[in-house]
Parts: sequence; C-alpha cells; structure tokens
Amino acid sequence: MKWLLMASLPSAIALASMGVNAQQSPGQASATPPGMYVTVSQSEVYIIQGDQQVDLKVGEAAFAGANSLQQLDDVPEFLNWPCGDSSGPNSGLMPTYSLTSLPAGNQLEEIVSRFFEGYEIPAPSPAWLNGESHGNFPVDEIKRFLSGAYWYESGPTTAKMEALRPRVLLVSLYPATQQVVVDQSHFQELQDLYGSDPIPVAFVFNEGNVVPVSFLGKKVTVQQVADMYFEKGIAIAEVPMWYGGDRHFVASAAELVQAFDIPAVEDIDADHLAALIADMRTNGFTKKPINVSLMSQNSSMSIDEGEKVRAAQILGLTSIPIVVFYYDENSYKKRCGLAMPGKKDDGGIAEGGVSATIAAAAANGGSSVSGGGGQVIAKQKPGSEN
Repeated sequence: MKWLLMASLPSAIALASMGVNAQQSPGQASATPPGMYVTVSQSEVYIIQGDQQVDLKVGEAAFAGANSLQQLDDVPEFLNWPCGDSSGPNSGLMPTYSLTSLPAGNQLEEIVSRFFEGYEIPAPSPAWLNGESHGNFPVDEIKRFLSGAYWYESGPTTAKMEALRPRVLLVSLYPATQQVVVDQSHFQELQDLYGSDPIPVAFVFNEGNVVPVSFLGKKVTVQQVADMYFEKGIAIAEVPMWYGGDRHFVASAAELVQAFDIPAVEDIDADHLAALIADMRTNGFTKKPINVSLMSQNSSMSIDEGEKVRAAQILGLTSIPIVVFYYDENSYKKRCGLAMPGKKDDGGIAEGGVSATIAAAAANGGSSVSGGGGQVIAKQKPGSEN
C-alpha cells in the first residue's frame, strides 16, 4: 500500500487586535490580562499579529493581547490541563534533583544510575541549542560510555551547520534498552576543542517506547520504521538538528517512490523539475533531509518534497537523507515533560506493553523488532536484588 503525499502539517493563524477575556482558573488569586491565550497540543502553530510572529512547538504557549504578541515562559495553570493528575499539576512528572547535590567523583555515571534505577532527572533542563549544558564532565567519564550505537547520522559539514551547532556534547539515555549513547559524531572534535578541560554535556532523557535508530540494524527502511511504530508503538529518537542536514538514515529514491504517491514526471512543471535537478547536482541534500511524518491517530504516513524525490530518482540517487517525525496525540512528554512510568504493586517499575517488547528484542538481538541489535549496558531493574 502506498501512503499519500500530504501537505505540510504546520498551520498559520492570523490575529487582529483583540480584547477577549481570558478565563480564570478555579482558585487562581489574580486575573490574567485580557487577550487570546494559545497552547499547542500537536503540530507547530505560527501566530501572526501585524508584523510580529511567534512560532510554537508542542508544549509551548503564547499570549496575544491588544498590542502585544509573546511566547510565554511561565504557562498559566489554566493552560496546564493536559498535565498532572488529581494530586496536582505536573505530579506525574519524574522527580528532579540539582547537580550540586551529587557526590564528588564520576557524576556522569551517577546521573545514568539515577535515571535507570530510580527514574530521576537533573534540573533545570538546559537550552543546549543556545550553548547551555547540564554540566562539564571529564573526558575519561564520557569515554566509559562510548559504543557503536547512535540515534542519528550527522549531515555534511557546511558553513551553516558549523555556525548553528553548539559546542555541547549530547548524551542520550534509553530506559527500555538501558542504553547510554554518546554523540560520537562530534565527540572527537569537542575533545580537540576543549583539550584536557571537561566537556559541556547535555543529557537527552527518552521515553520508554523510544530506541536509538542503530537498534534497528545497519539497513533501516521507512516501511520498517512505520510498521514498528504503528504495530508495536516503538519510535526512534529525535534528530537534534535536522534543519541543518542531520538525518535518521538514508533511503533510495526507488524505495520512496514505492512507498509514497510521488508526483509523476509529467505532472511536474518542466522548468521547476529542471531547477530541482540542477540544484541537487550542485548541493545534493545539504539544506535539509526529506521529512517523513507518522500520525498515530489514523496510522498514516506522509512525505514532503515529493517533486524533489522524483528529481532524485531521475538522477539515480541511492542515498537520500530521511528524518522521521511522530505526531502522537497522546504524547505526554512533548506537552508536559518526562513522565514517571507505571508502578507495579510491589513498588517496582512496570514492564508491560512497549517496554516489554523492546526488552525482548534486546535479549534476542533485536529480532522481535527489526532484526538489528542494541548494546544493553545494564539489565538490573529498580528494586531488584544485587
């Protein structure tokens, strides 16, 4: 079955000056300023008022008043309805701690242990794209977690990417597979940059249904990723900087033409097609990968830039960069933050559903998921005996 070529999901909303009264949540001491408040539950939204524009992603919020338009750093409680439970706002989130509370010596391993064994994460969360980090860690501590695993492939080095990429090392943690994955695409260059000094590190804490793309084996296909998500609820981890050329994996034009309804040559304006071919001969796919979107609500899949895929097929390209986006209407993390997993009656962490599937796949070399394997560095579960 071929998947439909669909329009881009993000939408635009134009707002005139307004004086809509914002609702006051129960028990709130003071009224909020009048205007329109917006929060995003799924795809990106662009809010435009006059010559001002705010771009919102999932979990972010904005306020549009009579003479102002701004993104909100502190989201009012009445917009916080998707989060928390009867115990109060955000009560379902993982507990946090300050890095200053950690004992001296091998703090990186302590952070890993607290996440895998007790489901605790350090706070605050750094804006790593702005150069912030959780902290600076010695090279020897980082090297202990080096492996062949990866969750994305770095795109070609360009002046644009050099300017965009922060001098911060990402370390990604996966609770279901108990993997610690260091971003080895840039570890060596950061080690060269900082010399003998500790390297700034930002940790990426993943949900229980997420695996690194290397867990799927060396040859990953779009159909494999889609089937894994729609049939088993398992997703691959997000690409950090896809807009600069980073990708999940590469696919051939023939594979994409087979999987999607790509426009036929005769349906593409000849001049436009010629321009696309000329651009690819000069620049390839250095500007951005081809985006594949997976929508959980109707188990559908779409692709952008179908005409560019057809041009790539004409050129016979076999290595088209792909980045996968998930649109899950039930994604708690994107709206609220990293949630605590379910608890068992004995106080341990529940292992049902997706996590059990991933654990079984790791034990069998990945065969129950895809045929690929993952490096499992620890198998002890919270509450188990030593």
